[in-house]
Amino acid sequence: MLKIKIVKLGESKHDKEWRFIERLKEKNNDLFKIISIEKTNLPNADLFDWGYSDRVLNSIINEDPNADIILGFIEYPLEKNYFSRFFSKFYRRR
Repeated sequence: MLKIKIVKLGESKHDKEWRFIERLKEKNNDLFKIISIEKTNLPNADLFDWGYSDRVLNSIINEDPNADIILGFIEYPLEKNYFSRFFSKFYRRR
C-alpha cells in the first residue's frame, strides 16, 4: 500500500476540493493510504509575478519517513512556469 502525505502550500480558493481530499483520507483503500494532510504557510515569493523557485519549495516542505510520497499543492506559479515538480527527496522507492 502506498502511503501518501499531502501538503497544502498557502491559502486555497478551492475548499470543495480540499473537503474531498479530507473525506478521501477517511476511506479504506487497498491501493493507497493518505497518512496526513498538512497546511503550511508560504514565505514571500522569490520569483517574478508571485512565483516560487524550486529552492523555496524544497525548504518549506518537510520530509516524512513514514510517507512513500509527498504531494504538495500550490496555487501560485512555479519556476519556469511548470505546472508540477518532482523532487526526489519526497519520493521513496520501495
